[in-house]
Order: sequence, then C-alpha cells, then structure tokens
Amino acid sequence: MKSTYFAVLTLFIAMSMAAQQAPAPSTSAPTNSEPAPAAKPANPPRKVDRAAAYYHYTMAHLYEEQVAMYGRSELVTKAIDEYRQAIEADPTSEYLTSALAELYTRAGRIRDAVLEAQDILKRDPNNLEAHKLLGRIYLKSLGDVQAGNASDSVLKLAIEQWEEIVKLEPDSVDDRLLLGRLYKVNNDLRKAED
Repeated sequence: MKSTYFAVLTLFIAMSMAAQQAPAPSTSAPTNSEPAPAAKPANPPRKVDRAAAYYHYTMAHLYEEQVAMYGRSELVTKAIDEYRQAIEADPTSEYLTSALAELYTRAGRIRDAVLEAQDILKRDPNNLEAHKLLGRIYLKSLGDVQAGNASDSVLKLAIEQWEEIVKLEPDSVDDRLLLGRLYKVNNDLRKAED
C-alpha cells in the first residue's frame, strides 16, 4: 500500500515539475508601429497553477485516506492545509472548495463547512453539490426530527436548500420526498402533499 502511495506521489511531483518547466508560449511582436496599451488592470487576474493545485490536492487526499484508514485524526489539520494551498494555486476550482467543505463536515467543523459551501454559492448560485452539502449539514443539525427537537431557523435553512435542489434537479424523486418531509415537520401540510 505504501508503494502505491509513493508511486502516485512520485507521478504528481513529476507532473508538477514538468508543468513548471514547460516553455511559455511565445508572443509575437506587433507588426505595426502602434504603441501597446499603457493601462493595465488594477488587479490582474491571479495565475492559475494547476500543477501545484493537483499536487496539494493529492497530498490532502492522502492525508484524508490516512485519517480514515488508520484513525490518525492529527492529520486532518495537514489535509486542510493542503486543500488551502491547492485552492490558493487554483482559486477558480469549485471542486477543491467543495472537497474542503466535505472534509470540514467529516471533521465536525460545521461552521467552516457552511462558510465554504456558501462561498461556492456566491460564485455559482446554481451549484448543485454545494446546495446538497448545505442541505445535508442542515439536516444533520436538525437532530431527531421525529422527536420535534428541530430548531425553526435550521429547519427553514434546510427547506431553502432542498427547494433549490429540487429546482436544479426536478426529476429526483428522493429530493422531492425529502422536501415533502421537511414541509411536514414545518407543519406546511399543503406543500408537503404537493
């Protein structure tokens, strides 16, 4: 098993090094004598370094595997740090942010998971996976809905997320049934029946 991890790690390090050594595409000089535009944007877009992002994602995933397989909970912090570095290398990747939010959820850091998922939804309000992640978090936070221990505010947040999920994935029977159950817990029987 260690040899598999070593092989994967070596492969990604080699890919990272190759991507960093690749020659930059040549730019041709303008053929006419017009001056180049002098104005540059105040905040140029950050350069995406996918090789570094893949490397840090791989390291984070390896740490996550060790946490799951061997119960080494001290590696959760290392996995989070690696995800952060991967996101820094590729801030446009919603997959990396979602993976970090999932890790926060598994580690019991619910507030951090909610913030990460909300960050994804700020950039892409129609991101189905982020809505599902928030919906699952709110469902877990509800506790035992049969016993009536559900907080009204958390219940409303869960309903909002599952309404969005049903809008984005209208053919999912499971999502509709879950939304109906949430309406029932909220004593909105008309919507639950629909």
